[in-house]
Amino acid sequence: MKLAINATRIGGHACSYLAACMREGRVASTFRYGFNAILDEATTPTYIAIQTPAVPLHPWAIEVPGMPTRSGVGCAVRGAQFAVETAGTRFELLTAAREPLLIAPYSSASAQRAADNRVILNRLLDERRPRSVEAFEGEIRAVVAQWQTTGDPSLLANLVGLGSGSTPSGDDVLVGILAGLTALSGISAAGQELETLRQDLAGVSLRTHPASRQMLAAAADGSFPEPLVDLVSALGDAEPGEKLAAAAARVLALGATSGRSFLAGVLASLGQSRQFS
Repeated sequence: MKLAINATRIGGHACSYLAACMREGRVASTFRYGFNAILDEATTPTYIAIQTPAVPLHPWAIEVPGMPTRSGVGCAVRGAQFAVETAGTRFELLTAAREPLLIAPYSSASAQRAADNRVILNRLLDERRPRSVEAFEGEIRAVVAQWQTTGDPSLLANLVGLGSGSTPSGDDVLVGILAGLTALSGISAAGQELETLRQDLAGVSLRTHPASRQMLAAAADGSFPEPLVDLVSALGDAEPGEKLAAAAARVLALGATSGRSFLAGVLASLGQSRQFS
């Protein structure tokens, strides 16, 4: 008899990954508060995470109130619209709240506040500066600088795959830029920049790791990890104060270096010269 656990929340992209039909795969990795599964590995690899509320929700994650300890690396996983099953446990999805994790566009006033609040975010980022420099940091900075100088968002596609690991630093910076441009999409030229970048990413995302490709696809659709959504919202507040510092701390806690790269990307998007009107 399977143990049944009702999921509490599910990212919008996880819903779409599981909507079509039964998908099969395996547990790819485990972490303290859950596990990552890869489905349809041989054809169209897709990742989902099953995790407790101790870690932030992201577009391809499923939040559950508790985690049995039996799901080890390599365990078979089956997923469909209403449930994910592995190692004698059935995670029920029917009553889970769907969380699209979308960033709301700024008004002109909140966009100006976000630009003004860059100094706070810069300071917080400097306080967490790593001791060693990432091998691709020079290349990443050069690509971002080219974009900021020329205003050509097509150049940002050169960030895809720059770095190591399942989510290279260039991809993480690009997600931060996409978050910023999404917030600014109703202001001046940012909307057109965002649309151009979305179209360009569709043609180059295959050159990065499947997990990172999935992250970029979600960001291009306007869906981001929950801490990044909260950070962008706090940046546009009239009196961000402790709220912004707390939101930045949650972003910085994402991954080994991903959080810092996300923040750098948001700052880069806000640093573009544009009139917020």
